[in-house]
Amino acid sequence: MKKYLERILLTILCTTTILLGLTFWLNTNFGFNLFSATHWHELSVIQANGEYVSWAFYLSIGIAILLFIICLNIIYRPRTIKITPPVVIEQKLDTPKKTESVPIEKDIQKEPKAETITPTTTPPQIPQQQTMPQTVQRPFVDTSTPPKLYLNLPKNIAQIAAMQHANQTSAQAPDNDKFDQELEKIFTENNFLVKKNPTILGLKLNLFAIGANEIVWMGGVNCDMEKLKSAIEKLESVFTETLEDIPITVNAFVLDTLKRYDSDSRIRVFHDPEDLRKYISENPAEDISDSDHADFNAYSDYIDTVLTLLYKT
Repeated sequence: MKKYLERILLTILCTTTILLGLTFWLNTNFGFNLFSATHWHELSVIQANGEYVSWAFYLSIGIAILLFIICLNIIYRPRTIKITPPVVIEQKLDTPKKTESVPIEKDIQKEPKAETITPTTTPPQIPQQQTMPQTVQRPFVDTSTPPKLYLNLPKNIAQIAAMQHANQTSAQAPDNDKFDQELEKIFTENNFLVKKNPTILGLKLNLFAIGANEIVWMGGVNCDMEKLKSAIEKLESVFTETLEDIPITVNAFVLDTLKRYDSDSRIRVFHDPEDLRKYISENPAEDISDSDHADFNAYSDYIDTVLTLLYKT
């Protein structure tokens, strides 16, 4: 309805401007008042008598009509959205090179050389027995693999620890699938179009919906608010790069059933689905008129393209 009213006002402004400009031109150059019935009557008499009328007079009226048609075409033509998808650069990971293992050589014990005794003139002396130092061969230790640590825990203690961990995980991670249907119902009842839950920067959203006047709602159940803020910034950057002059309002929420977060300036936090239902019912999306269906369908297709590109990156 807002866009329809804007087009009507632009049409009135364009028509008034062209009429005033044409009246000033004809009155100045030909002495013809566009709003005078007497002048129109005199013009019809002149044309009936076959008298000469300057061709510039008819050319001025034709140019004014052409300008009026061009203005109407600019105001009422369907808008087109220019999409420039971001370039995805695939990097090939270098495969790690295999390192050749160099075997460790064992120390080889060298045998002492036998001493030769040469005869002399002196009486032979009995050589003293020399004790050779013994070399201790160290055992080979493979340092390529770290040693494993084995803990001999009683079976009952390990089972108790596993049960406690399972109970804590089940208590802290509620079933989010049941919330998906409830969230979809909340937004569908308030004139929003719910999209398939996308994944942005590794964060799986529980809801993504669009409404009239370029409004987007995105949110998750018990998700990390910092990751959600990063997803919002990524989505807004894509909108800024691919759209020309069409601003898109991105709203975000977190359904925090664990009551870990509070609302801030960027993300609204609801601790109960009923609180979210009440807020959305108080701020529903506007109805889409018949004349705006084409624009909304183009907007919906554009959102699908952006979500597909974000999923691949």
